[in-house]
Amino acid sequence: MRQFFWLLQDDLSLAVAEVLALAKPTQALQLGHLLIIDAKETDFHKRIAWSHATYEFLFSCSATELYTAMAGFDWQKHYKSSFKLVVHDVQMDIPKLAGFIWRSLKNPKVDLDKPKTRFEIFFVGNRVVVGKRIVKIDAKPFLARRPHLRKANHPSGMQPRLARALVNLVGATKGTIVDPFCGAGGFLIEAGLMGFKMVGTDIDPAMIYRAKKNLAQLKLKASLKVADATKMKTKSDYFVTDLPYGLNTKGKALPKLYLAFLKRLKLCMKKRAIVVFPDFIDYPALLKKAKLKTVEEFSQRVHASLTRKIVVLEK
Repeated sequence: MRQFFWLLQDDLSLAVAEVLALAKPTQALQLGHLLIIDAKETDFHKRIAWSHATYEFLFSCSATELYTAMAGFDWQKHYKSSFKLVVHDVQMDIPKLAGFIWRSLKNPKVDLDKPKTRFEIFFVGNRVVVGKRIVKIDAKPFLARRPHLRKANHPSGMQPRLARALVNLVGATKGTIVDPFCGAGGFLIEAGLMGFKMVGTDIDPAMIYRAKKNLAQLKLKASLKVADATKMKTKSDYFVTDLPYGLNTKGKALPKLYLAFLKRLKLCMKKRAIVVFPDFIDYPALLKKAKLKTVEEFSQRVHASLTRKIVVLEK
């Protein structure tokens, strides 16, 4: 099935990588803020975080050919009960465009509030992409799970939408997600809400307490324990972790801590890991010493003095 995704423009490379990791498509083409793919499944759409919405691909044409393409398309095949037409990026005569759809339907009905079928048109340069919306990624649940709204808040917590995208980057469909520096449980929450088993460790008992409280708030359960990540023995297919870099850990000790952990990760990881580094650390040198392979990396600015470096790793 040909599908496309309306990507968040905050970081298009991250948005593309998330879709590709989950869909594992046979073909993919990026057109600006849209990603068109060929993939068999659509079940993963509800997991997507770093996009606005997902679509069934209907057709693409040049802007000058749009009226002709609209008139010749079989809208009935994709119509259910009622429809709404939305046009993005440019000003168009929507009633005229909707008329092409209306005239092709056996029992046409327009519903602007709760349509059963939502057709959407995107303009990217001189190209037009037309689709039927499958899933709208609602930002509200992510906002409701923001760190400061949790039972046991911690100021270094990652925003849930980004945490969800990073969990998705491992490309897992089932199994266990391990976070060796779990902190207050941000990654574990997102993994648990997607149906994964979760294992979290932290050397600080206060953090494990926070993680338990935050998971319980959402009726989630995980295997949690106080443990040193540099002595990790848990083997798993997938790891996702944000390395500590607060005032109590910053300094000469950080490279030593990170390298010790990365060497353990090399031994314990079976498939893929997502590791988040602070930008003030020479992480490429550490990864080289640990003999880990960098597949992709992304940057996320936190504030003026800190940018997160998100690295996808394999053995």
